[in-house]
Amino acid sequence: MIWQQLALSAWKSVRPEVVGADAGAKYYFFAWELPIFVLMGCIGGLSGALWIRINIAMTRLRAQHVPARAVRRRLAEVHTQSSYQCSPCQGLTFPCHEP
Repeated sequence: MIWQQLALSAWKSVRPEVVGADAGAKYYFFAWELPIFVLMGCIGGLSGALWIRINIAMTRLRAQHVPARAVRRRLAEVHTQSSYQCSPCQGLTFPCHEP
């Protein structure tokens, strides 16, 4: 069903005489929006792949430099990592308002 809607939406965008005032009422998107959705999907996929690569590298570094028996080193690593990850989020959550 979605492929039929996609094909009809693309067909209506190519043939302007078919497009009426209710073209947006029948379909959930227009054909000109499709490249934007594709670009958003590509950006999301690439950022997800980058996140996985960073996570793998970070896990390897943790396995090499923070052994399971070094409790204090693990605690320092968790504190450093949580501070590093929470600092930007706190800045976004509580913006500085000047009176």
